[in-house]
Amino acid sequence: MESMFDEITEHSPDGKEVNERNEFQRACDAFAVADKKFCKINLSVRLHNSADAGEWFPALKQRYATEERLWELFCAGFETTQMSRLYLEFRDCLLSGRSLKADA
Repeated sequence: MESMFDEITEHSPDGKEVNERNEFQRACDAFAVADKKFCKINLSVRLHNSADAGEWFPALKQRYATEERLWELFCAGFETTQMSRLYLEFRDCLLSGRSLKADA
């Protein structure tokens, strides 16, 4: 006999499934790490002519791939101009460390 509890999923207070929320958090973390790595390499290559530029393009590709995944999760299929503006605001807050909560 199938129980009605066989399909229980864990939800966070905001109503999203915990796995979905964790995936978004991992995407945020991965993007922040990739961006920091790219910025460090980019600065080094720009400031020092003797710096190894071999890591620049792979770091750029990694940053792009992680941002693309974050964008996909953030937009969840709603790729509109307004959603793009919201994403850019979110991205700025994520990278700058500013609060993502609205001011009251």
